[in-house]
Amino acid sequence: MKNYYFTFGPVHYTKKGLPMRNKWVRVQAPTAEEALAIFQRDFMDTVMQKANRWQAQHEEADFTPLKSTLNGGEFALLKQTAV
Repeated sequence: MKNYYFTFGPVHYTKKGLPMRNKWVRVQAPTAEEALAIFQRDFMDTVMQKANRWQAQHEEADFTPLKSTLNGGEFALLKQTAV
């Protein structure tokens, strides 16, 4: 499984009003496409105010240098479920 990271901007809030700026959600999946599907289904549709809004999707190599600038930390870890 690979790690994919989803980040948020200053206008992104959870349904409970928690700001998501400087936080990320990590998804473990075999492909970027599967990671996006898991993220959309298990996080965006249930946790966020607007189901189709986040800042960016990153692969591990691209996210590693960015990680130190995001002081909000990892908000959630999502994994592919067994079929």
